[in-house]
Amino acid sequence: MVTVKDILFLSSLRSARIAAGNNGLKRKIRRVSFIDCPLQDITASDTNQIEPGDLYINSLYMFKNSEDDIYKLFKFYIDSQSAGSIVITEYINELPNRIIELASNHNYPVLFIDPAVPYGEIIREISALLLAESNKYLHESRIDSLLYPGVTPREVRELWDYFNPEAKGYYCTFYGETPILTDEKQKSCIEKMKEERALNCFYYKQGFFIIANEDEDHILQKIGEEISALLSAADPQSRLGVSETFSNSNAFHFSIRQSLSAFEIAKCINAPFLHYRDIGIYKILYNIKDTNCLNEFCDRTLGVLIKYDRLYGTYLLNTVNAFIRLDGNYKKVAMELFQHENTIRFRISKAKKLLGLTEKHYEFIEILSIALKSAQLLHIYETENIHPSNK
Repeated sequence: MVTVKDILFLSSLRSARIAAGNNGLKRKIRRVSFIDCPLQDITASDTNQIEPGDLYINSLYMFKNSEDDIYKLFKFYIDSQSAGSIVITEYINELPNRIIELASNHNYPVLFIDPAVPYGEIIREISALLLAESNKYLHESRIDSLLYPGVTPREVRELWDYFNPEAKGYYCTFYGETPILTDEKQKSCIEKMKEERALNCFYYKQGFFIIANEDEDHILQKIGEEISALLSAADPQSRLGVSETFSNSNAFHFSIRQSLSAFEIAKCINAPFLHYRDIGIYKILYNIKDTNCLNEFCDRTLGVLIKYDRLYGTYLLNTVNAFIRLDGNYKKVAMELFQHENTIRFRISKAKKLLGLTEKHYEFIEILSIALKSAQLLHIYETENIHPSNK
């Protein structure tokens, strides 16, 4: 929903001053209208002129000579659950103290705007923002239908035509989020991407989808790199998931699902960019991350090494992590951790013994690899030293 705070970023309201009710900026706006008539004309109306969530624009011309009437007007606005008011300061430059107190006590925001700003422009921009928000929820409901397991081929085709009307030979889908960026900056970033490439973009939940179309599939990989670089530069905490490349519109729902899955895993493992084809065993682990089995598995493997490290001041977990990540290459692990190769061999041997895998080298690698990936998904053992160091 659009809030009073959101409209302060509009060009027509950037010079607006908050006259009262600063704590009410999160009030949600449903409609916007200009009302500049006597209070009795408003209250006597038998139309749908007044609704909760209305944002009123008013010059207070009818009330400029009576503080009591202004008080009654704002009391009426508050009682009718109005979202807030925008006052054009042509006749009143300051609110009386008791009206400021009334608005502030009810967290009712009152904005002052210079009369040089056309109120028609204010209404146009706010209405456009409300429409965009409405379209966002429409997009979300249609995306949700693509995520529904029972979606039919006909529905997939209809939604494909809706979201990607200018399709080419190949396409892939991206889903990303930029937690640091404001909505305005995120929108600016997306518009910049659309200028550089022919992309279809639409918002979903806290992020956005991007559909890239090309006649040659290899170009899509380059587009992914460009999008990732742009997002990372704008927001170092951004995450982006990308689907495989498809040529058949009937697979559109798979493309959407894959980009979301890649994004979710990228978020779990702190990867700025992750392709669905590269998520490997995470595909399986992610689907069971909310069960107890992964926690128990990590406790019986990594937990054993952590307990030993804490008891004896060793660095088995750190060493095992590097060993798995470097494909079991003792020499590379020794160089990265600044240790003698024999020290690394001793630590790995000790870890195998603690886990009962002394004579099972490949099973040791398999189990520890899964355990470390599971710990990443679960965000456990993050305080332990499992990253490269000189230990």
